[in-house]
Amino acid sequence: MNESPEVLSRIDTASPDNLRVESALSSQPQVDTAEAEPEIADVGNQSEEDLRERDRLLIQIQIQDFGLANTHEFSEELLQLQQAGTPLEPVFKHMSQLDHIAPGVIDWLHTEMNIVNFGRYPAELLMSMYESDPAMPWGLIVYPSQDVNYLPGVDMWPLKLMHDSIGDQVQPIIVEAGSTDEIAELLFKFAKGRGPASFCLITALSKSDGLNMSSSSLGQVSTESLDEDPGFCDALKSGLTDDAEILLCSSSTGRPGGLAEQISRRTNRTVLAPTGTIGEAFYGATVIDGKVSFSPEFNGPGGEVQVSTIHPDDLSTNPDEIQAAPTLPPKVDRDSSEGDSVTA
Repeated sequence: MNESPEVLSRIDTASPDNLRVESALSSQPQVDTAEAEPEIADVGNQSEEDLRERDRLLIQIQIQDFGLANTHEFSEELLQLQQAGTPLEPVFKHMSQLDHIAPGVIDWLHTEMNIVNFGRYPAELLMSMYESDPAMPWGLIVYPSQDVNYLPGVDMWPLKLMHDSIGDQVQPIIVEAGSTDEIAELLFKFAKGRGPASFCLITALSKSDGLNMSSSSLGQVSTESLDEDPGFCDALKSGLTDDAEILLCSSSTGRPGGLAEQISRRTNRTVLAPTGTIGEAFYGATVIDGKVSFSPEFNGPGGEVQVSTIHPDDLSTNPDEIQAAPTLPPKVDRDSSEGDSVTA
């Protein structure tokens, strides 16, 4: 599909923090929840499952309030998002705005891209994904399905800058994944229809030796898991163009011997990653002669964080010279007062 002037006019790009879309919430029918309140108001002496069901009912009521009749099927995923600490009000509002622009886009983005946290991404970018030409070069952006470090609005501006910089030549495709298997599955699916991806950007909560895509054990990505299950790197190797760069927006993954180096070694791709703890990231994406290149800027509690750019040709193939991954101290939960943060 091609973006119509009507669609573009409804996207307010003058507000980068939220990219608000003209909303028809005031004209949408509101559901009278008065009858439901007595059933869900009393939380005393209720079991954990009862409280969970109550929260699920509240989510469904909120969905109805925003006129999103087709979103009940993933109310459980929205509940998990809430329990991970994500406020749902911005999510519902953004879903309603998108649905008002293009009815059916919410179900499409959820089914095709696994997206649940709609409040995280610029409306303009999501609409471009919905209306993009499958023949256009593309790149994969991966966010965790459960992000305990999420702060509303943090990802909007970096993603908008990236889309503005490369979107007319390369289509960014955002997906949410809870494991390396899901990343591989989504990459294969899109590569089958669109060809190999021109880049891969992965942002997730950082562990001491890798990434945390979800609370499940399958969502833990470490140097050890790469050894135990080479399928993830095999998928990156076959699903990316030969000159594709991989950008890890996760703390300390660029340290010597760390995850970025191990991925570069296994995929034969250039990998960029921060060497220390980061709080915000700007991707610095450009397209030159069809190739997407990153010049990221990472900032952390102590200021600017060094970027490690790992070229596979520079890595030793001698086992005696391969540096082991560093042992880092356990991550400490971030104080909510620290402000903007992409990863921990």
